[in-house]
Amino acid sequence: MHLDPSPIHPQFFHTALADGIVLLELCGGICAGLEAALRNGISIRDYLYCDSDPIARTIAQHRIYQLSLTYPHLLDSAVLNDIFTRLPQDVYAITPDDLIANGALDGHQWLVVAGWECQDLSPAGTNLGLSGRRSNTFFPVVHTLQHLQSLQPNLPPAYILENAATQHNFNSQHISVTVTHQLDSRSYLPS
Repeated sequence: MHLDPSPIHPQFFHTALADGIVLLELCGGICAGLEAALRNGISIRDYLYCDSDPIARTIAQHRIYQLSLTYPHLLDSAVLNDIFTRLPQDVYAITPDDLIANGALDGHQWLVVAGWECQDLSPAGTNLGLSGRRSNTFFPVVHTLQHLQSLQPNLPPAYILENAATQHNFNSQHISVTVTHQLDSRSYLPS
C-alpha cells in the first residue's frame, strides 16, 4: 500500500463547500484543523478527533465547545457526540475497521489533518529524526491515511500533514538533509 501524494482534486472544494466534510484530526492537539475548516466556511458533517494526551483532550473539549458557539451554522452540536471515544485516542491503535465504523464507506468527502510531534525534527529538539519516540508517530498517521485512501478510491480524502521545516534544521545535518530527503521522496514508506 502506498500514500497517494497527488494534488487535491478540484472537486474537493466544490464538495466541501456544498456538502461539508468529515474531518479526521490525528494528533489533534488544540483542534487547529477544525478551526481552519470552520474559518474557511466549510461545514463539518462529522468530526473525528484523536490525541493520546489527556491534557490536549481537555483543551480540545473546551475549544470544540467554543467553536460550536462561534460557528453554529457550520458545526452542528450533534456532530460532537462521543468525540473522544469514537476512535482510539492512540493513533497507533486506529484500524481500517475503526474508519469503516465511523463512516469511511458512506461516500462523504473526508479531510485528514495531522500535526504529529516535532521534538525529534525541530532544531530546538532532540534531532533524532523519524526514529525518535515522538516524531515516529508520523508512521501511524501515514498508515491511517493509506487505509483511508484505499477505502475511498472514488472520492479520495484530502490531507494536510504539518510539522517542523526539516530542511531548515540548523542543528542537524541528518535532519536537514537525510530526513528531508526521506520525507520528500516518500522513502519512509514500506514497499
